[in-house]
Amino acid sequence: MISAIDGMGGVGKTALALHAAHRLADRYPDGHLFINLAGFTEGRQPLDPSQALAELLRDLGTPPQLIPADPQARAAFYRDRLHGTRTLIVLDNAASEIRSGRSCRAPPAAWC
Repeated sequence: MISAIDGMGGVGKTALALHAAHRLADRYPDGHLFINLAGFTEGRQPLDPSQALAELLRDLGTPPQLIPADPQARAAFYRDRLHGTRTLIVLDNAASEIRSGRSCRAPPAAWC
């Protein structure tokens, strides 16, 4: 399942996503991930997809030295790592639909 929440800043999108994630958590026995992509965070550069993947891989327990440096290899490694799992992934504060959708796809997963 892929889901998206859209709206103005400050209306409670993150709270809604986290509430939904907590309610759905038992359906995703292989893991639960959260990442703030900082797309609209004042004074902070948004995470690029490669940085986000590295953070998610570390959260999955991947030792930093095993995370590929090449962005395409990193994305493939992430997809392989999640292949066959039921993992809930919350991508928060994405600057665009493309940033959240293309680089991190690894079905089956729920994205909020």
